[in-house]
Amino acid sequence: MKQDVYIDKRPLPLLFLKEYKSAFLLLAAFSIFFFFITKKNIPEGMSLQAYQTLIIFILAIFLWVTDIIPLAITSLMVMGLLSTFNVLEVKKIYSFFGNESVFFIIGAFIIAACISTSGLSERFAYFVLAKFGDKPHRLVLSIFFLAAFLSHWMPEHAVAAILFPILMSISHTLTLKPGSILGKYMFLALAWGCIIGGVVTFLGGARNPLAIGILLETTGQSIGFLEWMIAVAPPSYLLMAIVAVYLKIKVSASTKDTKLLGDLIISNRQRMGKIQFREIKALVILIGTIFMWDYTRVY
Repeated sequence: MKQDVYIDKRPLPLLFLKEYKSAFLLLAAFSIFFFFITKKNIPEGMSLQAYQTLIIFILAIFLWVTDIIPLAITSLMVMGLLSTFNVLEVKKIYSFFGNESVFFIIGAFIIAACISTSGLSERFAYFVLAKFGDKPHRLVLSIFFLAAFLSHWMPEHAVAAILFPILMSISHTLTLKPGSILGKYMFLALAWGCIIGGVVTFLGGARNPLAIGILLETTGQSIGFLEWMIAVAPPSYLLMAIVAVYLKIKVSASTKDTKLLGDLIISNRQRMGKIQFREIKALVILIGTIFMWDYTRVY
């Protein structure tokens, strides 16, 4: 029996407006906001800072009521607008939250979420394992250096959460039993790589930017992103080399054939397909953010 096909005969501009009404509403809200925030004629008896605060507050109320963007994003945006238009000093704004490094940590986790959900980190993990996972000791070392490298650019806990299910799949594929040398040092390599690699940059964990924030508050001195890397990388890489030698010695005793991993890695890489535009965007955002952090000397 032939089914009836519904054809929407409403005008195309109306359908377009309905589909993107939130975007149009947001564009209109910000257009009106910038018109009034940059207005020179302010009410008599009101200071410029008070006038700008009122306009930002009205915008926030509108966004909260309409829920065009998430409430939390609107709240963070308000602090950015107060800083952008010099309504309050940056340190004054962040002081209400204890320490300005808190927002650096939030930003690091947001970027980590983008890298993870875009699939970029998983793609990189399978690429490394495919290149260096043909022997037991090479598999363990690739896990160690992969975890360490990713922890340079993502919080170490996020790296562990990303790689843990991959290691579980490897364990099941190789039918590793409890007490297996290869299985034990695979997961130790993951933990040690995250810990050692997480101190090389500010992005590896909360302790790094918090330490710089405390230094800035107590002494007024700061350390840039690249300055930190140049100072911390040599001892960290030396420790990585020592751990790598230790892992190779321990795992060389394992005779488990890791060639079985080929099918697992190939199937997962085929499932992911070619690199997506969202992965490229995540990488560009990461590089651009790191450049701006160091250029503006936030820390």
